[in-house]
Amino acid sequence: MLDIIRNLVSSIFGKLLLAIMVLSFALWGVGDILSSGNSQLAAKIGNEKISLNEFYIKFQQSVKDYNQNTNSNLSLNEAYELKLHDLLLQDLIYSKMVNDYAKKRGVYLNEESLKLVISNLDEFKDSNKKFSNLKYKNFILNNFESEELFLREIEKNIFQGIIFENFNADNYINDEIINKLYDYEGEKRSISYFLLDKNEVQIDKNDSLINDYYLDNKSNYLIPEKTIIDIIEININDFKRIENINIIEAQNYYNNNINLYKEEESRNIEFIRFVNESEAYDFYDAVADKNISDFNDYIKTNDFKLSNIDKFTGGTFSKNISELIFKLDVNTLSEPIRYDDLGFYLFKVNKINDEKVINFENVKSEILEYLALEVAYQEFDNVINILDEMLINDYNFNEIVENQVNIKISENIDFLEFIGKLGEDYLSMDKNIPVGFISEIIIKENIAYIYTVKERQKSYIPNLETIKEKVIIDYVAEQSNLKLNQLSDDILNSVNLQKEGAFKKYALNKNYNLLTFEKINRTDSNLLNETILKVFNHKLNQPFKVLTSDGKIGVGVVTEIIMPRNQISDNFYNSVKININNNFNASLVDIMASEIIQNSSYEIYDQNIDKLFM
Repeated sequence: MLDIIRNLVSSIFGKLLLAIMVLSFALWGVGDILSSGNSQLAAKIGNEKISLNEFYIKFQQSVKDYNQNTNSNLSLNEAYELKLHDLLLQDLIYSKMVNDYAKKRGVYLNEESLKLVISNLDEFKDSNKKFSNLKYKNFILNNFESEELFLREIEKNIFQGIIFENFNADNYINDEIINKLYDYEGEKRSISYFLLDKNEVQIDKNDSLINDYYLDNKSNYLIPEKTIIDIIEININDFKRIENINIIEAQNYYNNNINLYKEEESRNIEFIRFVNESEAYDFYDAVADKNISDFNDYIKTNDFKLSNIDKFTGGTFSKNISELIFKLDVNTLSEPIRYDDLGFYLFKVNKINDEKVINFENVKSEILEYLALEVAYQEFDNVINILDEMLINDYNFNEIVENQVNIKISENIDFLEFIGKLGEDYLSMDKNIPVGFISEIIIKENIAYIYTVKERQKSYIPNLETIKEKVIIDYVAEQSNLKLNQLSDDILNSVNLQKEGAFKKYALNKNYNLLTFEKINRTDSNLLNETILKVFNHKLNQPFKVLTSDGKIGVGVVTEIIMPRNQISDNFYNSVKININNNFNASLVDIMASEIIQNSSYEIYDQNIDKLFM
């Protein structure tokens, strides 16, 4: 579930947070662990709290996910006895540490800020790139107990983003380091080479040799054990009947929820931030009287970066700043405004969007879809509950099939193919299950599955006659490769090709087709890595073996060394610099996470948690 939210508001902290968490962050050694007080809390972190209800709901989901991913059937009490709840507490407590750290430093989020973030997420936009309340509600319906829990997850990730994205290595990395790496990464080389023809080597394919090869490599032809299953599939879309929702119902929903279809007055704004007041006023004095065209030219010429917010309704900034923005005329730049400890901001309104109500006809299809999906979800949920009861009461697979409608049956499916369909979260499912086994219900993206193991096909090695054609192909490929490698070694060892022009002369005398490969870089995928190393470590006209990524073998020499400063654009230089900065910033993130953990106090109310499982 956390991955869903992290994907919605993904950024550098999302990529690094899990790595930080894996440290277990010595969490159980930081702060004081208590076992009493605050009877409705699972833990308290600074001014942040984890209620027993929040902990219990998340623990239920964690155990459910664990059971699905490992094909287990742990009860909540069994999971508790195995201490699985400790892992969840680490995750929850660390998240609250970040929230507490942010709030103690004056970073707060209100309802308007959350609304702005959510309304700009692509996952909740329709085909016209507008916020879809249907997609939003459906996402929460399928993934969260309530909208409140979803908003908490969004809030948590925003706090993490604010804290972990404020690092910049620009002031710490020496230009000489960048230049050295730039020279290394940007260097390119050209080579001249020829490829050896497989027809130059003769391969004996008599039956005795083929048989010996087969016996020596039998394990390569092992047909692995296969588990064959039958599958019941229940798809929510099979319950959805838009034609059963009439226009009057849709109109009533529209009228009763008209606030969902109102677009309040807003502004399209852009702003720029400066660290100190003098820089902010220097910028203001330079552009305040310019027209739009001159303003934009000045920004572009001086490489200033403006941030944009479309349909700003307030809430992102403090109340007094929001009021100032709404008083600005279009294309008028505000004077610098101090915003807490974050610096000095200047704002400009590009467009005023009047309040409007979206016409029913424009959202009718969306509402019909939503209402039909709500009905379908109830029917889908009822069927899932019935199937669950049948499994509890030991109905066999065929009895379940006979007693249910709106289900699809797939027979004789390879279990590994089924796991592949479910996705990487299910790769750990037990593959050694016995014949006759019936699974619990697996739900993924509004589709439920129940499978039964039909048969187990044992692994075996086909006899030679069955696969002789493939064995011959493999044998010839191996022998050709060995002989061509030996031929290339002989050429390198017996012929002096290092004099200028000697390589070309040799190739022409032997009627080899001389080829060129220009401007090779260190990440070129056309050559194997060992050849790339030789290309960049050999001197001009010094011969080496060429191995291509498609399995060809030859001999080549370096003909040109191209230094980057004469060949590569500023874009490449900047990309090298960005990569260095990102790696440096990642280290700073680790340090910051350690700082947050070491300076956070918390209490865990073990007695309260224990009572949940008595």
